[in-house]
Amino acid sequence: MINNSTIGKFTKGDGKLVTTWDGTSDGIKHLNSGVVIKGKLYCANSNYPEIPMASSVEIFDVNTMKHIGNHSFGIAEHGSLTWIDQKDGFWWIGFAHYSGKEASEGRDVR
Repeated sequence: MINNSTIGKFTKGDGKLVTTWDGTSDGIKHLNSGVVIKGKLYCANSNYPEIPMASSVEIFDVNTMKHIGNHSFGIAEHGSLTWIDQKDGFWWIGFAHYSGKEASEGRDVR
């Protein structure tokens, strides 16, 4: 379970909570999604709903759920990072722009 600044690890068989990770004190505001690749959980993170938008990939060891690294995209005009995946040795990532009060000047969902 990925929920803004927390991650919960559950057993597949009975759904019991194994452990949690809370990134609130580390400044994690908006984990959007995650994917497990070769024993690591890669989470798309952004500072939503803040402007200017900033994003990173946060990396966890799936066995211990310890935070083991990150890759920052910094403040960027390409939007907030919402998803990440890997295929054929290449990383694929998606950024989003928002409308309304969360919109960047001159940018919207188009």
